Amino acid sequence: MSSELVFSALRVLVVDEDKAYGRLVDRLLRDLTVRETTVAADMDEARAAVDGEIFDFIFVDRSGDGELGAALTTLLRDKSQTPAPHVPVIWMVSEGSVENVKTAIGVGADHVLVKPLSLGDIGSTIKGLTDSPAERTDVANYVGPCRRRLPSHVYGPFSGQNRRT
Repeated sequence: MSSELVFSALRVLVVDEDKAYGRLVDRLLRDLTVRETTVAADMDEARAAVDGEIFDFIFVDRSGDGELGAALTTLLRDKSQTPAPHVPVIWMVSEGSVENVKTAIGVGADHVLVKPLSLGDIGSTIKGLTDSPAERTDVANYVGPCRRRLPSHVYGPFSGQNRRT
C-alpha cells in the first residue's frame, strides 16, 4: 500500500492551546493527504471531539505548563472515559528533554515530537507507529503502550537511558 493511501484513510485530532500552531499541524497533515483532521484548543473541545468520533491518531501539545497534555492523555487512556483508549497519542513538546519523554511515557503517549514539527516528522511518526505499533497493555482503567516494552523508535536520542525510571 502506498503512503498516500495510508494517509488518505486517516482521521486525526490535533489538540494545541496555541490555535495558530494547531492550524499549522492541521495544514501539515492535510499536505500529507490525511482524509480528515479536527483541531481542538482546550480540554473541553478535545473531550467533545473524542466523545463523538474515533480517530486514528491524536496529536497533543505538552508545551507551557504541560497540564493539558498530561490530563488529556490520561483521559484518553482511561477506558471508562473514552470509547477508543487504544488510539496512538503523539505528544508535541517545545523541549526534547528526558523529563518530557518520561512524563509522556508515564501517562501513555506513544511518541514524542519536538517542535517545530515538519512534514517529514509527522509523516515518519505516523508511518512508524503504523508499521511498528507499541505493545499494548490493558489494566484497570489504562489501555495504552506497555511502558516497559516500548519500541526503540519512541526513545530516539534517549535510547541509552534506563527505560524503567
